Amino acid sequence: VVKLIYGDKWLEVIPLVGWSMALAATGAIYFTLYKLLLAHEQQRHCLLTDFVFIAGTIVSLYFLLPSGLISYMQGMLLTQTVLIIIAAFLLRMGRGLEAGAVAQAFVAPVIGTLLASSVFIFDATRVLGGSAEVVTIGMQVVLYIVIYASAVRLLFPVSLRELVSYMPK
Repeated sequence: VVKLIYGDKWLEVIPLVGWSMALAATGAIYFTLYKLLLAHEQQRHCLLTDFVFIAGTIVSLYFLLPSGLISYMQGMLLTQTVLIIIAAFLLRMGRGLEAGAVAQAFVAPVIGTLLASSVFIFDATRVLGGSAEVVTIGMQVVLYIVIYASAVRLLFPVSLRELVSYMPK
């Protein structure tokens, strides 16, 4: 996809794409938990996680960046994962997070993603044999969305109904 969209001069960034996506995902989860800590008036806990974030960033910059960008990204990924665990623990202790609700919130998207991804990967390897073209990628994206939405709709109608009830009318 990188070659198709950006050309040959960007091929060297391909190894960074997965790490960048992982950093974006863990960062989004951590900052969501951080906002929940703030919403529950746990400013001291936010300060604690800020210190952990700063320490992890300094360690990653000073010790890991000289070994390369991927090493630095791995250090930051570890830092953010530790922060997710700390923030979730602090929220759980402060009654700001219920384990059952978290599990229930993750089940539908994870199953939908696994089903859609498995069909997507099977289709890509069967049809393409490893090469990619714009039309095929577009069709696969549509297939992924249809399978994901169908899985959530058919397997988790109650959760979907609740989610839709929060949407503006």
